[in-house]
Amino acid sequence: MLKYKNVLLFALGLILIVLCMWSFRDFFSSEIRRDYADDTATLELVEAKNTIFEQYIDIDYDMTSLDVYMLNESDRDAMVTASLYRNEGLEKVALYAQATEQVHPNGGAFTVVTFPLEFKKDEASSSACLVLELAEGSDVKYVTTCGTYDIPLFVDHELKGARLRMTVHYGKKFYPEFMLCVFGVAFAALLIFCVSSRKFRTEHMFLALAMTSGIAFAVIGPALQECDGLDHFVRSMDVSDGNVLGSFVNRTHDDEQIKLPQNIGELNYRLIGPYSGEAAAYMEHLRGTEFSEATEVSWYQHTVTSVYYWPQGLGIWLGRICGESMYTCILLSRLFNLAFYILITFFAIRLMPMYKNLLAFIATLPITLYQAASDSPDALLNAFCFLFFALCFSYTFDSKKRLNWKHAFGLGVLLAVIFMCKYVYVCVGLLVFMIPKDKFETRKQYWISFAVALLPLVLLGGNMLLVMLNTLGKTQATAGEMTQLQYIMAHPLQPIKVLGMTFVHYARYYMEWLNYLGSMNYDLGVLVPVVPCLIAVVGCLDVPMGMRPLHMKHRMLSLFAAVLVICGVSLALYIGDGTINPVGSAVILGVQGRYFIPVMLLPFVALGSGRIQNNISNFSKKVMGMSALVLLYAVVELMWQCY
Repeated sequence: MLKYKNVLLFALGLILIVLCMWSFRDFFSSEIRRDYADDTATLELVEAKNTIFEQYIDIDYDMTSLDVYMLNESDRDAMVTASLYRNEGLEKVALYAQATEQVHPNGGAFTVVTFPLEFKKDEASSSACLVLELAEGSDVKYVTTCGTYDIPLFVDHELKGARLRMTVHYGKKFYPEFMLCVFGVAFAALLIFCVSSRKFRTEHMFLALAMTSGIAFAVIGPALQECDGLDHFVRSMDVSDGNVLGSFVNRTHDDEQIKLPQNIGELNYRLIGPYSGEAAAYMEHLRGTEFSEATEVSWYQHTVTSVYYWPQGLGIWLGRICGESMYTCILLSRLFNLAFYILITFFAIRLMPMYKNLLAFIATLPITLYQAASDSPDALLNAFCFLFFALCFSYTFDSKKRLNWKHAFGLGVLLAVIFMCKYVYVCVGLLVFMIPKDKFETRKQYWISFAVALLPLVLLGGNMLLVMLNTLGKTQATAGEMTQLQYIMAHPLQPIKVLGMTFVHYARYYMEWLNYLGSMNYDLGVLVPVVPCLIAVVGCLDVPMGMRPLHMKHRMLSLFAAVLVICGVSLALYIGDGTINPVGSAVILGVQGRYFIPVMLLPFVALGSGRIQNNISNFSKKVMGMSALVLLYAVVELMWQCY
């Protein structure tokens, strides 16, 4: 597969990658720290002069230093002494470390004072008491955040409903797995550029990129940080405990309940902001904690069938029976979800007779692979939609392909599975009407096959529809006695107005949010404007070469399917999410660009021009090469922001 003239370039590129990574190996080290910040709390300044200030802190690892936020309102330096005591309960036992540092005046802004206080954690010392005293100067204040916290603060021996604004540093840790992940993505990119595209086809390039980048996202991404990450994980946990048929038949508990380990609270779930430095400490905590074997049933509302959590549940089950840590269980759930996504999408790209490169590019977008390497059910939803498109286009445009009821039944099952995840995406089923009747032996066989294909959709989808109707009343907004749905029925033109206003004012944000990872809090910088442009370029140039022209029927069905899904997803949020969409609101909030990934291909099919001639040599290699560079940047940027 490697041409002789490319062997030297491949070898030189590989050496360059190794040398660069070794030279910048410190990049793969992260300082473990705990930032005691609360951006939602009210700040309160406490006078330092003549004040005994005692802040108890948790010691997670061996401590190296401590940052304290202060305010010096004088015009000269002040001196503050920090003393760290071992404690038993709320009693100070012995002085462990002490340091005195200057507090510089900063024009009314907060000053961060670093105290080099070392503290060795052991079984007897997992907490300490920090005592701050003003040694010299005046007009110095400590910055605190008001609220109820686990660690107490005493001012003049009086308990305060506040906490010192501080950061505890635990030193640096080298992550060789991060280095291997980045090397894997760089190696895949080099492979794409150096290997002949004759045998290394689009689906093979997808496989190389999806495996390396997906594993990188799974390993580097902080646990449970994807959108609704905790919800997806506990549903996967419920599946791992044997509830594999919910919500058709809940085997291990009643409806609206979920079975979880008794120590699930030890996950200590919290959203980790970019550049906060908390990801390393959080991951170390998960590495040192295991799930208990004892379980308990808690109330929980099921809205997605368990089918979409089978891969994740299998990974968690394997981790738990092997006695692995919480981190390993989460990682296995991600890797199994990724594996199923890659397998299904690989065959979808292989079967796709047109727009193969565009499909592969969409399937390797950073946000797409980030979801695939998480516990989100959107991974399988995207993959099943890609496979459904590939089958429909293959059945339509493969002149040698003859169809029967088995092919139709397979499409029906696939569409029913898509419906079970998110009901609105069933609109992609319009694509089956592209398939010509003459692909079947007789018209009678066509209609019989059509009826057979509807069976799984009616049986499985009907059950899920009942579940949806039962839960809809509990989630939609109400104003007095009127629900959101009743308001729409009373004002039939409201959906049109709302959709128009939403897409006029928020279309730009939807495109931007395609390049936000995590829970919409890790933006990918330059990729935010670049990736939508690349999608447009690839979609316009990836014309169906050697295929018969698309009929107007094919274009209209593709366009209608995309429009119905986009509008349906938006209106479903408008009706069903009463938290952020009050009754009669003028725009729809909560819509994210990632919701449109499954149908992103269809507008290009509908609007693509057969007059565009693509004479670019090795077009597939260049498209996937761009994707490789985008993914390499995204992986490095995610690691930079989180660690």
